[in-house]
Parts: sequence; structure tokens; C-alpha cells
Amino acid sequence: KAHTTVQKAPNGMQHPDGDVLDGAETFLDAGGKDIQIYVPDYYALWFYEFSSTGEYLEILKMEAEECIEQGIAEDVVYVLYNEPNENWIGGSYTDPETGDPYTGRDGGNLLLFCQLRRY
Repeated sequence: KAHTTVQKAPNGMQHPDGDVLDGAETFLDAGGKDIQIYVPDYYALWFYEFSSTGEYLEILKMEAEECIEQGIAEDVVYVLYNEPNENWIGGSYTDPETGDPYTGRDGGNLLLFCQLRRY
């Protein structure tokens, strides 16, 4: 019996199917325990269209609200990023709040993680 599944984000656009909102009830009814949600799969394109930490926090909030509404909030784990650094932000990113430039190799994920911890 499956214990854990990984699904795309609620209303995610990257994949044509596999939305957590469509499959959670069946998975849990069959005895599944943990649902990992790949938060970045909300974005449609590759590389992710990440534009700011604030925007990402709004996406995360929307995803959490959808899970709460569906009654699965206690069953999900949010995977904040699921790619190596160089794939996460497509090579470069300038934080609009600080003006600091980052590349996929110099801590963009760490910056995002630190911002999310404060949230």
C-alpha cells in the first residue's frame, strides 16, 4: 500500500494532470498518509516564472487555502522547491526588495528559504 504520493500544486499549470485537489481524496481513502505538493509546479513554464519572493508567498498562501478548503491540510507537506539551484530561477534573479543579484548557483534557494521562514 502506498504511504506517500507527490502531486502538483493546487490549480498548477505545469502538468496536464495530477492536481492534488483531484487525487487526494482517493489516495487518502485507500490508506495513503502523506501527500507532498511540489509548490513550484504551479508555474506553467520551465524555467519557472519566478519574479519575486512576495509573489511566491502569495502562490504558497493560495495553495494552502485550497488544501484547507478541501480538508486535506493536515495530510500535505509543501515542497518549496524541487529542482537544483540552476533550474529553480533559470540562471539569474534580482531580488526586487534588496536589488541583490543572484544566479542559480549562488544561493537563490537559500534566499527564498530564508524569506519563507519569516512568513
